[in-house]
Order: sequence, then C-alpha cells, then structure tokens
Amino acid sequence: MRTFKTPKGTELPFLNLKGKDYLLVSHRICWFREEKPDWAIITKATHFTQDFAVVEASIEDPTGRVIATANKMQTAKGFPGGYLEKAEAGAVGRALAFLGYGTAMAQELEEDENTPMNEIADSPIAPKAAPKAAPKPFIKAAPQVNPS
Repeated sequence: MRTFKTPKGTELPFLNLKGKDYLLVSHRICWFREEKPDWAIITKATHFTQDFAVVEASIEDPTGRVIATANKMQTAKGFPGGYLEKAEAGAVGRALAFLGYGTAMAQELEEDENTPMNEIADSPIAPKAAPKAAPKPFIKAAPQVNPS
C-alpha cells in the first residue's frame, strides 16, 4: 500500500480511487492537526432539508482569522445513508485542500474531460440575460403643415 509521509513522519495510507492516489479527508485532518494543533475547523449546515444538505467549513488560525472556507452540497438521493455527514466531510476536505493539505491527492478539486460542466465545482455561472424590453412601436409622425 502506498503511503504519504507528513513532514513530522506520520505515514498516511493512500486510497486508490479510479486509479489515482487519494488521501482521505480523515487523514488530511490528522496531518493538519499535527501541524496546526491550535487552529480550528468550524462547520455549519447552511441548508438542511429532507432532500439535501449544504455545509460550510471554515478554518481559523489561533487569532480567529478565517484562512479558508469551502462549501459542499449533498443530496439525500445521492447518499441516503448520511448526506449531512457527507456534505460536512466534503466541505472540510475542500477547505483543507485550499490550504494545501492533500491538494494533489484531493478529488474535491479534480476535474477532467469526462466531468459534465454542471458538476464542475468552480465553473463560472453564466449571467442571466437581461429581460429584453418590448420593442417600441414604430409610429410615423404626421407631416406638419406650416401655414404661410
């Protein structure tokens, strides 16, 4: 099994995911805690219904300054066994990846030519077209007669 060695020497196992090395979020948390024991990971469910959950994860330094923030949405249909927890883990994984923890081994930031455009996390959203004003009717002005 291939492993990743943190700067302090802890060996974390890679998971083979679709032929690529993937460092689980739980292992990225271990690495992060090893290097930044006094930093905070804060999560908050910003939307939660019976159909889906959106979770925001923020990473704060010891002064309370937010260093990274990420969001993850998960549907109940896509992960019925715990969609809130999956959204939370995904948000934490993305926030850690933004700080460089596992960036090269984080599927949360990967996209390829087979990824549909509507699934790319950071794809630009096309602006909605402004409503077109109704064309003004063409009114031909009557010729003015100059009495002379």
